[in-house]
Amino acid sequence: MPHIRVLRHYIHTPLMVLSAAEALVVMLAAYLGYASRYREFPDFTSHLLPAVTLAVVFVSAMIAMGVYESRVREGMTGMSLRTAVALFLLGATVMVVLSALIPDVRMGSDVLLFATLEAFILLTAFRLLVFALIHEDTFKKQILILGIGQRALKVASRMRRRVDQRAFVLAGFLDPGSSVDQVSEYGVRIINSDMPLAAYCHEHGVEEVVVAMDERRRNLPQGDGGLPLEELMECRLTGINVCDVQQFIEREACKVDVDLLRPSWLVFSDGFHAGPVRAISKQSFDLLASILLLLIAWPILRRHLSALDPVSLAVRPLWRMIRIGAPVGGQFMIEIGAFGTVALMMGTLGEVELSGHNVALKLASFSFMVPSLSWSAHDRHWIQSNELQRTLQYRVKEMETKTVSSPGGSGGGLPCGQMDSPVDPGPGVLVGPGRFI
Repeated sequence: MPHIRVLRHYIHTPLMVLSAAEALVVMLAAYLGYASRYREFPDFTSHLLPAVTLAVVFVSAMIAMGVYESRVREGMTGMSLRTAVALFLLGATVMVVLSALIPDVRMGSDVLLFATLEAFILLTAFRLLVFALIHEDTFKKQILILGIGQRALKVASRMRRRVDQRAFVLAGFLDPGSSVDQVSEYGVRIINSDMPLAAYCHEHGVEEVVVAMDERRRNLPQGDGGLPLEELMECRLTGINVCDVQQFIEREACKVDVDLLRPSWLVFSDGFHAGPVRAISKQSFDLLASILLLLIAWPILRRHLSALDPVSLAVRPLWRMIRIGAPVGGQFMIEIGAFGTVALMMGTLGEVELSGHNVALKLASFSFMVPSLSWSAHDRHWIQSNELQRTLQYRVKEMETKTVSSPGGSGGGLPCGQMDSPVDPGPGVLVGPGRFI
């Protein structure tokens, strides 16, 4: 069984087995970390709770980092990097917090350091050993695609790489004789067989048939092709699973292909559940989560909260704020409404027209930014020049005042009108009253 469905989510069975085995490896690393620190193994029962907690935290951190993601494209290197971040950053941080809150799971910082290092080394060695001994296709099942038309093209074009086939082996595309070949350009195997479908599946080890035929009617007017209902029913009776291509892509790619959707799928799918139990549980969870966050943040918020000042509810400041902000808010509302309305109108014309509208809108927005940037630079230069001019005028006036106040012949000052030249601070600045170079 390559898949297990938990809460209407498809989980690959090999990945669940791997995560359970790695949890045991992490528990072993917890005991080895204690032995590395104190040169002796701890008592099994007394150290069991910290070891189980460490395993749960580390496996959860690896799941959060996507280590067990079925379509990881980075290979063993990417898996090791994700594991390092999960253990040394997320897992170690969570363990430190839990050790401070729950004394029974406390391991000690030195033991936690040794356990984390040894867990990373053991997990890397364990994965290399498992991937070397177990063939990659051992836990996969053989898949046969029934159809070579437009619906089968979705599988041939989007799931042709090995990383996209982590839970199945694609045996080929069976030609039912009622569609135009659209998948051979992707290098897939086209099967033309006169054998009954069930017999062909048993002979070649096919475990699941994916129905991807464009023509779903049982009998065509020409009498050729159509949905082989009797053969599919025989496959089900002999233990071969049969599923639709929409369900297959949702299960393997974790996506819903809107191009393949039929109106009946929205009605008969199990993704819509509503009722009083679900509503009460959802509201209860939201309320408990809010209370928990409030309790966590309360020590920080308490220092910044003060009694309500009646002045803050005065009418005049509030009315002044509304009177100033209402025109700006109205302008923003009109602009956003206009842009949204035009986008909806362009969307009715087609995808290309809508894309062109978005490109033109981005260019127009950028053109508005260029003049504002240039005027900002010009204003900044003008302000700096005016400030420099005012400073130099003040210095010149100050020097003239000192010259007038000093007696001629006494001291080092010059009489009024006997200055050799105004102060020259450099080119491009004011060097005297009314004189700018």
